[in-house]
Parts: sequence; structure tokens; C-alpha cells
Amino acid sequence: YLGQTEPCYRDADGRLRALIAVSALQEPGTYPLAVALTSRGVTTDLELWLEVTPGRYGYQVITPTASLSGLMDPELMQSELDYLAPWREVRMAERLWDPPLAFPLAVVVPVSADYGDRRSYGGLVDGSHSGVDYRAWTGLAVLAPADGVVLMAEPLVARGNAVLIDHGWGLVTGYWHLSRIDVQVGQRVQRGDTIAAAGNTGLS
Repeated sequence: YLGQTEPCYRDADGRLRALIAVSALQEPGTYPLAVALTSRGVTTDLELWLEVTPGRYGYQVITPTASLSGLMDPELMQSELDYLAPWREVRMAERLWDPPLAFPLAVVVPVSADYGDRRSYGGLVDGSHSGVDYRAWTGLAVLAPADGVVLMAEPLVARGNAVLIDHGWGLVTGYWHLSRIDVQVGQRVQRGDTIAAAGNTGLS
């Protein structure tokens, strides 16, 4: 669907499930979704339809300070996206999460920017916000929203100190701009574990 291919996973009840992700920038419309089901050497092809409706997103104009202006370089931003791209392909067959995911902070704080909000950085870079920003203070504990395995834990240029957690079935959560990282790659974490501290690193 939409040029992507996703595996299906069998849940505890024997049903097959697949996670389908659609970008906030996807044009509204009806798109074909092809399903290939193979059982005992026989493949059955099905065609379903994926309806994408218009999103309701905000618009933000951000003017970073002079000290951060170098982080708005489009080539730098693209190179960081390219660096993160391989982790988007991770598909662990074991599901470690159950809905709903837990709130990722030790204290509930307001949202300062929603997923999908259109953004302009000083008029130099335009795009769409791919996460959720919380109005948290430096040092507030960041918590794992579900069980998982740490995929990446390192400083990045634009996103600052960063952590990625694989929860299985293609669900990976990411945390940027951290003041401190408390986990290591390969570490198994449980829902509610402290994985980092909120911060203001990178383009923040």
C-alpha cells in the first residue's frame, strides 16, 4: 500500500494483524491495499481499500536563536533523516506492547506541538512535525510507554540526545532533545521504566 510492504503477525487469538502507517502529508483519497495470504503453499490475493481523510493540523513559525541557526541547514536535516532511516525498517516478530501506550513522562504536562503540525523554521526549512512536543522541564523523567528493547541511544545533531525503543510488530517510539540518556542499546525495558530525562538539546 502506498508503495510500502508490511508483514502480518499472528496474535494470541490466531488472528492476523498488520500495522499500517500513513504520513500526515499523504494526500486524502482512496488507495488500494493488497493482501497476500499464504496457507499450505496456496496464496490468496485480496484487494482492500484504504481511505485517507484530511487531517486537521496547526501551523507554527519557529525562529530559532542565532546559536541554533546552523541546525536549520536543509542538508544537515536530511542527512539526519537518512541516518535514522534504517531503524524505520525494524520489524521484531514478538509483540511486547499492549494498547494503550502509557504516557511517556513522570508528570502529565501540556502538549506544545502536535504530530502533523506544519512548520516553518525561520523561513528556511518548511515541513511537517513528525512527533509530539511536551512542555516539560529539564530533568523530568522520561518513561518507557511499553515493554521494549533499546535500538539506539546517542546524541544527534538536530534532535539532540536521542533514544529509540523497539516494541515489536514494527512499533518503534523515539525520544529527542533529552538532557540525559539512562539506557544502552540492546537493553530490555519495561513499561514505566525511566529511560532518560527531558531536556533542551539539539534544535529545541
